[in-house]
Amino acid sequence: MIRHKIYQILIIIFALTLSACEETFVEAGIRVEEDYLNFKCLKTLEGHSWDVYSVAYSPDGTKIISGSYDKTVKIWDANTGECLKTLEGHSSGAYSVAYSPDGTKIISGLSDKTIKIWDANTGQCLKTLEGDAWLVSSVAYSPDGTKIISVDNTIKIWGEE
Repeated sequence: MIRHKIYQILIIIFALTLSACEETFVEAGIRVEEDYLNFKCLKTLEGHSWDVYSVAYSPDGTKIISGSYDKTVKIWDANTGECLKTLEGHSSGAYSVAYSPDGTKIISGLSDKTIKIWDANTGQCLKTLEGDAWLVSSVAYSPDGTKIISVDNTIKIWGEE
């Protein structure tokens, strides 16, 4: 039985799958898993020179990418925390990052209204997409990896014609 608890939740965004939860509760329409209360910081990744705005795991869970206002995207080893590569070439801050479903590409949404597509292995910029009206605050791949969605003050769907 869950006793009455008071929680102040400002913003919680999780892309985690929690398993073996014995007790859950719903408060104000937000489902909070009881296991969340047992989380602890396992590792701190340091290396950006400015605020980090976005992070994502690779599909296989072996790498983490981070996008920062310092105009870089970093690729980290998820186990050791070592920075494996720094993707440079942004003219502004990277507000959002995502891996393609197959893990071969990385996209970054930038405050200069562009999206960059990177080779996840070499770190080479493959393409820059232009056409957003404002800073690109969020990017994501479609489940099959054939389309990209971006958010500025609208939602755009990108793909080959």
